[in-house]
Amino acid sequence: MSAETRRVEDVVRSFDSKDLQIPDYQREYCWTEKKAKHFLERTKSLGHVLGVITSYRLKSHTAEFLQDGLQRVTTLHRAIDKPAKYGLTEEDKKLLQQARVSYQQMEYETHDQARQDFQHLNDGVGLTPYEKFRGDLEKDDDGQKLYSQVREITSALAARISGESKSVIVQRK
Repeated sequence: MSAETRRVEDVVRSFDSKDLQIPDYQREYCWTEKKAKHFLERTKSLGHVLGVITSYRLKSHTAEFLQDGLQRVTTLHRAIDKPAKYGLTEEDKKLLQQARVSYQQMEYETHDQARQDFQHLNDGVGLTPYEKFRGDLEKDDDGQKLYSQVREITSALAARISGESKSVIVQRK
């Protein structure tokens, strides 16, 4: 295994030239335009891609396969190819190209071993609606008020269902 930092431009170039191939177990591209734009804005503002892009090679071959990060790499590829589609300027495109990405490369005997690791890593427990939207709700005053109400209602329901007294929720500051 090797880990390094690469420029987005280099990763996208490998993807575009098919030097970085997509294994058959990868899902189709599914990000919405809103999600893609948010990801691109974060990448521009941070100067790096969130998360790690993982690829692998088989010990008996030189081909490289994208194990994790297809949605991110595809979004970057599309944005660099057609920045205006995502509301980006040529300057934005340059910022994306120069952004850094954490890149990890694994080595396996077989594609099946790579697939098993991929499935293991992506077999997490899904977020509850509460967990999914909590961060969004805490962004502004109205969201914080709504979040507080949801927490109170959830706590009261949990207490009623369990038959226990209402527990005190510690507020984060």
